Amino acid sequence: MSRIGATLNGIERTLLNRLADSQSAANLNALRLATGRKINAAKDDPSAFIALSHFETEREVVTRTLSNVAAASSMVSKTQLALDQVRTQLNTIRTKALEDQDQALSPAQRTANQSAIDAAITEINRLAGSTIDGRRVLDGSANFDFLGRNGAQVSDLAVYQTDGGRQTLVEKQAEVIYTGADGFATAAANLTLTGNGGSVTFSVTTNSSLAQIAANVNAHTSTTGLVAEASGDQLAIRSTAYGDNAFVDVNVNSGAFVVTGADASGRAEGRNAEHGVLPSIAGTVDRAAERARLVHDAGGGTIAANATFTLTGDRGSASISVTTVDTLAAAATRINLESHVTGVTAAVDGNRLLLESVNYGYNAEVAVDVTAGTFAATGGNGDGTANGLNAIATINGVRYSGNQAAAPAKLVHTESSGTIAHNATFTIAGPDGTSTPIVVTAGNTLSTVAGLINAQSGTTGVGASVDGTELILSSEATGYEAEISLNVTAGKFAIDGGNGDGTARGEEAVAGSGRVDGNRFFVTDNRFRYEIEFAGGFSGEFDTISVESGALQFALAPDVQQRSTLAVSSVHAARLGGLSGKLSELATGEAFSGLDANASRAIRIADEALGDLDRIEGLVDGFANATIGSSAALMSAFSDQLDENIDAINEVDETEESLLMSKNEELINNAVASLAILSQQRSSILDLIQQAAGLSS
Repeated sequence: MSRIGATLNGIERTLLNRLADSQSAANLNALRLATGRKINAAKDDPSAFIALSHFETEREVVTRTLSNVAAASSMVSKTQLALDQVRTQLNTIRTKALEDQDQALSPAQRTANQSAIDAAITEINRLAGSTIDGRRVLDGSANFDFLGRNGAQVSDLAVYQTDGGRQTLVEKQAEVIYTGADGFATAAANLTLTGNGGSVTFSVTTNSSLAQIAANVNAHTSTTGLVAEASGDQLAIRSTAYGDNAFVDVNVNSGAFVVTGADASGRAEGRNAEHGVLPSIAGTVDRAAERARLVHDAGGGTIAANATFTLTGDRGSASISVTTVDTLAAAATRINLESHVTGVTAAVDGNRLLLESVNYGYNAEVAVDVTAGTFAATGGNGDGTANGLNAIATINGVRYSGNQAAAPAKLVHTESSGTIAHNATFTIAGPDGTSTPIVVTAGNTLSTVAGLINAQSGTTGVGASVDGTELILSSEATGYEAEISLNVTAGKFAIDGGNGDGTARGEEAVAGSGRVDGNRFFVTDNRFRYEIEFAGGFSGEFDTISVESGALQFALAPDVQQRSTLAVSSVHAARLGGLSGKLSELATGEAFSGLDANASRAIRIADEALGDLDRIEGLVDGFANATIGSSAALMSAFSDQLDENIDAINEVDETEESLLMSKNEELINNAVASLAILSQQRSSILDLIQQAAGLSS
């Protein structure tokens, strides 16, 4: 006989399970609606939880990067505003100087303008020393540190980007230097020269010019591995090989032939290149840049004839008038007062008026176009025009020459006293023919000798001009076919330049390597980018410069190891300016203050300072627009994409979730109601059984 017990039957178990499931689902619906998240714990969806955690971690990194971008944008924007204020002050200085370009201001007006210039310089220095978001940016401390830079060699250096180590010592030839006098050996000697290839023995006398000795050495290069070059009173003997194994040995068998650069035994050795962990700049200036120059030989201390001419330089043109009552100094002053318009200055050298460009290089220009009267300008291109020469340099093993114009053949004779030291007879052969013997006598001026040479230029195609202590012989034609030679048949007449043997060829126009402007080189070495400007007149090996940190560093990418660099040069008045001078030199009491005759130079200095500011602003603006702007756009796009990915996994559809919760609550209610019915049914059956058994009344 079966019994009715207290255990649950199958239907009740099913209803209770459904009740638990619906209650759990409804609780989850309520949690999702409360938090706005689909996944609140790993158990909700393990695989989705892992993907979601990855996206949320990425979003945190991007959010932090966007915060860095905003901070960088703030600093750079404020830097731009400060630079705008510097420009305002520079424009004030230029305006005040320009008001006195014709020396028209009264003393009181000049004093007032000078006071305004002083105030502007003071404000520029204040801006340079101010802080931006807690950091000094414009005083040079936000620039790279340059270790080893020699100001006598390198006048300016701007590094834009670095990329690891570079050469710290450039590979070098072995070299010794012999110093003569007046271009000749100072004593007789018999010597043996030895290089990596072998040896040669020869003799020199006091009648041996350094150019002749160089030619003798070069005639045996294939035997010895040595080359020589004469320049002025110095003779350089070098190995053709480079590195630690290269050497030059000078053994004096008799007489005297003293060299520098060698050890006690007369031996000099080369040097291997060395590298370091810091980016560095090393090398040599193979040829210094030259200014454009023309010469007016007045024959006396005053202008020889009335004239009006247009003087043109790389800045522009001005009309200049001179008369016979003008001293050369007065004419020079008149030209210099227009130098801010033309870019050409004038100086007096004896009876000559030297017209010279302010700037160096092929783009530097001097041109004289006579519109009335007579004003002869010699030198340069031979037609009243002249251009400078770009420097040539070997930097970190790469030779940079820039674009070069076709050039004439040139030889130079130098006299330290400006007059001929020795009697001599020589002939000159040029593109058009050979001269008759030219005889010079000790005591002749260089101008006299130039006159003798120019008297036969119609025959030879070779002209001569004087530049200080130098007599310059130049072919009228340009290019490789323009060749000149000077042959001394009696006495002493030393010649420098050219091929080192008294001959020279012109140069063809070439498109050289790298961008060069005068003494300034624009270098891109993989990702190492910089501009380096060498001091005027400097040539030879320059001290190695190591580039160290110091520039502003910004973390503008998710990879914290990846930093963006902004190097900002100083805008202090002592740093702004160029070949004409520094801005600080315009302050009261300094070299170029007071306006009046200094007004033109002051304008030039202000223009050069504005050029410096253009470069600084261009760098800062470029960083703001390219680096910060692109990073902000990229990070914002990343953030938006991550938000979309996270929302796709975790975003709650409130309408759908509310409907599901209502459905689950209905299921709960149904299950509870069903359980109540079953409970009632169980109770009714029990009552019936009790009645049937007579157990109830």
